Amino acid sequence: MTDDAHSSPQDYVTLTEAAAHYGFNYNALYKYVFVGRLAATWLEPDQIPVSIWQRMDVYAQANVTKKGGVWVTTHAQMQTYLESRKKGRRTDLEV
Repeated sequence: MTDDAHSSPQDYVTLTEAAAHYGFNYNALYKYVFVGRLAATWLEPDQIPVSIWQRMDVYAQANVTKKGGVWVTTHAQMQTYLESRKKGRRTDLEV
């Protein structure tokens, strides 16, 4: 839930886009944001870059308006999360 100061708005991807790109369920990624394992930023409607807004379909735009914002992350933050997942797996339990 932290903002990466080195990320430009052009690097942002919504959690929905990240879930589709990396083969995750949206709710799973949201859970990882909520517990602090995946860095993400909450953007209110007036903070959303035009590039992200244009990639959204009308239903997603309506949902952003209704919810008051959207969670965004970056590919770099997703890679960091994926690497931490690999490190956390136990391999000594193989049968």
